[in-house]
Amino acid sequence: MCDSIDVLAARLSRTEWNELVATLPDDALAHLVIATVRQLRRRLARSYGRGGKSRASALERSAQQLITELSGQGENDDGW
Repeated sequence: MCDSIDVLAARLSRTEWNELVATLPDDALAHLVIATVRQLRRRLARSYGRGGKSRASALERSAQQLITELSGQGENDDGW
């Protein structure tokens, strides 16, 4: 039986995620990046629409990390 994508995603380690992404052809990686950013933006908007939380969520932290990475200020690949 084939696992659903969310079950598979939960099973992958950071190293396995990195290896998976590294094997993607450029077109697939480009599509994944755009789809992921759009989904991140939608989910953040939904969370803000519900009043948000006092502590930063995992999605908010990842959005901040994405901004840091894209600005060229990211120092390493250790964190998410």
